[in-house]
Amino acid sequence: PPSAEPVRAAAAAPGRGLAAGSIAADPRDAALEDLERTVRVLARHGYEPTRSGDTVRLANCPFDRLATDHTDLVCGLNLALIGGVIEGLRTRGVTPELVPQRGFCCVRLNG
Repeated sequence: PPSAEPVRAAAAAPGRGLAAGSIAADPRDAALEDLERTVRVLARHGYEPTRSGDTVRLANCPFDRLATDHTDLVCGLNLALIGGVIEGLRTRGVTPELVPQRGFCCVRLNG
């Protein structure tokens, strides 16, 4: 829909804020490898990440109720929010992608 892109653009800023808050809360995280740093931030915000090698599935979507009725918009927003976290952490080689799978958040991370 025409309104999806502004929503996605607006979602990246709070993602960067989550990253900044996380770094301030536990500066020791800065020494971790990039994918693990990203996992820790998302875990602190209710995503319930499960890592398998260089792939991370998110067992919980904080926007699950909204995503049921507005899947494309909410999953796009969630992808942008997580992208903002990755940007805010200044990680290299961590890529979020939309991979809907029953029982998981629609976003998967690849490291």
